[in-house]
Amino acid sequence: MPLRTAREAFLVHPDKAQFATLADNKAFDAAAEYALLAYIEELPNTDSDPNGAWTQHAKVMGARRVLEILRVLHIPVEPPPRFKPPTLKPPS
Repeated sequence: MPLRTAREAFLVHPDKAQFATLADNKAFDAAAEYALLAYIEELPNTDSDPNGAWTQHAKVMGARRVLEILRVLHIPVEPPPRFKPPTLKPPS
């Protein structure tokens, strides 16, 4: 039996339609942005610690990626169209 990705599993989940309604709403985008800002505000100050600043940056990038995925989790991923190279005519 082939394994499903987390996205594929969510696409067949019974709550997908309800979540799609929520995720396609401008209020969801605003809430996601403010949630990220609130998360950043709660991070401790690391002005004198380069390692701590690096760690915080990684945390913020991870949180941003989670929000990016959450916004489109309900949309199936389409494989890119297959490239068909042009047919060249032989020289005359």
